[in-house]
Amino acid sequence: FIMKIYVSIFVSCLLFTSAISAAESVRVPSDPSSTYKIVVKDVGRARSALVVISERKGRSGIIYAIREVNCLTRKFRYLSKGDTLDEALSRVKSSNSMSSLVTGSISYYIVSAACD
Repeated sequence: FIMKIYVSIFVSCLLFTSAISAAESVRVPSDPSSTYKIVVKDVGRARSALVVISERKGRSGIIYAIREVNCLTRKFRYLSKGDTLDEALSRVKSSNSMSSLVTGSISYYIVSAACD
């Protein structure tokens, strides 16, 4: 619940300030027919609790994924996903434990781009 509030407030603040930079494209070789972008990235708590929202455009449409990332340990967890950013934000929950990255996975490339 607290993470859901944090993510919602964070995204709302970013969307209404001039602090937003252009979306960062991410190359994902394991899914060459789709395009990926990091649309929101919050470097919080000394890079140990980064919130990353990515967008995937593919044949099946657009999907937004929200991940919590620890750049120091290179671990992550999914907080939510949805067909729209609003849908993804409305589904945020942090019940999953942090997972290690699998080299070559979509999360591997998203986390690497967000942390580097």
